[in-house]
Amino acid sequence: MHKIIKKLNNAYRSMNILAKASLWFVLLTVFDKAVSLITQPFINRILSVEEVGLFGVYQSWYSIFAVLATFKLSSGVYEVYLTKHNEDSYNIMGSLSVLSALICIAFLVLVFIFQRPLSKLLSLAPIYIILMFIQILGECLISFWTTKKQFEYAYKEYCFVTGILFFIKSTLCVTFCYTIEKDRLLGRLLGLSIPSLAFGIILFALYIRKCNLSIVTNYWKSAILFNIPLIPHYLSTVLLASSDKVMIEKLSDIQSAGLYTLAYTYSSLTLIVFGAINSAYNPFSMKAIKEKNYHSLASTTRIMMLFSMLFAMLLIFLAPEGLLILGGGKREYLQALPIIPILIVGIFLSSFYFVF
Repeated sequence: MHKIIKKLNNAYRSMNILAKASLWFVLLTVFDKAVSLITQPFINRILSVEEVGLFGVYQSWYSIFAVLATFKLSSGVYEVYLTKHNEDSYNIMGSLSVLSALICIAFLVLVFIFQRPLSKLLSLAPIYIILMFIQILGECLISFWTTKKQFEYAYKEYCFVTGILFFIKSTLCVTFCYTIEKDRLLGRLLGLSIPSLAFGIILFALYIRKCNLSIVTNYWKSAILFNIPLIPHYLSTVLLASSDKVMIEKLSDIQSAGLYTLAYTYSSLTLIVFGAINSAYNPFSMKAIKEKNYHSLASTTRIMMLFSMLFAMLLIFLAPEGLLILGGGKREYLQALPIIPILIVGIFLSSFYFVF
């Protein structure tokens, strides 16, 4: 055993920075999903199927407004700027994060003004919608920092901060769900939004000090012009992935949405591999394209697809046990079993759409 550990340690030390970063990004994503898996049965045991369905509707609207209320500036244009103008990375990050925050705050003000009609339209209580935009603001500020760390392969800082955030979110979600008895779903949403906003403000305060505030608006016009044509693309992808829960709630009932939400939660575990690999693959692919290193890009993509396919097949075989565990032992969730293979195949294809 000692020899095996020594060999593994030597192998790790001999890795280049890209390989080490890739390994830690994968491990962190697995940790995130593992913590989520551990907490899900505790949460779903005390939430009704209807409350689980309502949370699924919340997640769907969150995905849509996360694009509209930030212009998705932490993706697309930000990644291109980090690749082409890395020497000015802090000014880019500061400029785009301030712009995203201002857009999100403007949306939050509109939510306060029109909370009643919005509540009726979205089938969510006004407090849920307010917490949604608070969470969007926090996650937006965090994403600028995490994307920069990924492009720098600064895996130690990235893993430390995001690992703590994952743990705090999961702990607070379970705690608030159990303590706020009158509205357990509110407890879950507070557990998500409060840590996101707190970490977002802290990270924003740290990196904004390294920016030249006199030129904070320099990238605004070019970033908006770059990302506005991409917003329909981002929205179409979100609608493809998230509109299902909203449609089921509108066309059937909230209980059906709850059954589907848990099935989708289990199926999305395929993103443990897809998301983790893509975190390391995205900066690599951008640089490989820039350097015209297409052979390396092709071979890496093939290996990534093979591992992802094998993991997806494994999850299909383990679906009955997975639904029972995630559902807190409630057998009524087994009604959703027939749609698991369809969902997993759909997630696999839509995930690799982004790669190509």
